[in-house]
Amino acid sequence: MLDWGLRHVRRYELMDRVPFENMTNEGRMVVRNGRFSASISLAGWPDGTIEVWVGFHPVAFGARQPYHITRRFGEYGDRLEGPNIEHVGERRNMHRAVAVAHVVLGRARAPR
Repeated sequence: MLDWGLRHVRRYELMDRVPFENMTNEGRMVVRNGRFSASISLAGWPDGTIEVWVGFHPVAFGARQPYHITRRFGEYGDRLEGPNIEHVGERRNMHRAVAVAHVVLGRARAPR
């Protein structure tokens, strides 16, 4: 399982003019055969830069990864390696992998 999120980079600045739900979204994807995808409607989102992130969390929001994933990467991600690995959590030595990209929606102008 992978978690994903979309966030308009100006969401706090635009909150008084655009509903917050039109500037942030998140969810979970299942990886099948080494591939994952999600379809998200951006209808009603303002033009501008959108931060897109995908993260692997060994234990996320109470959901555990399948056994073969836990065996490979460790119960708390202690066998994850690479430049995008972050240490999270205070009580356990939890690690996660996160990738972030920015995409431009529309003509990158603020809504009126």
